[in-house]
Amino acid sequence: MPLTRRTLLQSLAALFAARPALAAPAAAPAPFMDLAVAGTRYHRYAAVAATLRAGDRLLLRREPGNPHDPNAVEIVTEGGEKLGYVPRGAAAALAPRLDAGERIGAAITGFLPRPAPRERFAIPEGLVRTWCEPGEPIVTLSA
Repeated sequence: MPLTRRTLLQSLAALFAARPALAAPAAAPAPFMDLAVAGTRYHRYAAVAATLRAGDRLLLRREPGNPHDPNAVEIVTEGGEKLGYVPRGAAAALAPRLDAGERIGAAITGFLPRPAPRERFAIPEGLVRTWCEPGEPIVTLSA
């Protein structure tokens, strides 16, 4: 049978119809909380601050034996450097989810603004925090 335009189009149509459908790309995790890292001055934050960048992924680790907070959740770099903790109020809601095995992502999405001289330090609205300093990372949690 000679190859005509019609037979070529029919062959292509049959080929595409037989091909499995491409899976839709996985949806990005939905962010549910922005927070400032608590306790940075007591941990390794100062030693690694200059190396941190927006987009860096972080790890959340439960620390149920913490004498100050049984809901404590550490914030750690992928290299294992402890930056500090999830603020206490947020940790109370987050700890049961982590204890139940839920995987929660954490990433640096920006840094607290550094005010110009004689300007007041402005904390972004909705940021969960305790004590924080200009230039410290803003961490977004997502499920």
